[in-house]
Amino acid sequence: IPPDRDVTYMSFVCDYKPHKTEKHRVRMCVGGDRLSFPESPSSPAASMTDVKLLLNSTISTPDARFATCDIKDFYLNTPMERPEYAFINWRTVPDEVQREYNMADKF
Repeated sequence: IPPDRDVTYMSFVCDYKPHKTEKHRVRMCVGGDRLSFPESPSSPAASMTDVKLLLNSTISTPDARFATCDIKDFYLNTPMERPEYAFINWRTVPDEVQREYNMADKF
């Protein structure tokens, strides 16, 4: 890990979504509160003005219809110019995964 980087924590969030195809879900959340990222970490999609104009136009137009969608995993695997680092506690990695990837010497 480069000396100018901070290391943060990861936590696992487990959830059950009965209405989804994959009902049991696990995601890793990175503790962004402990990183000193030199640029803006946000990813703005639209300004509040844009949203207000769109909604106002929709409700002001007779017989108008409005639809929206959510793009799943849009930012997943997006290349980063500056990598960041997180610590994963070895106790959270299942034994079978540790064996399969020869991780015993890495912890």
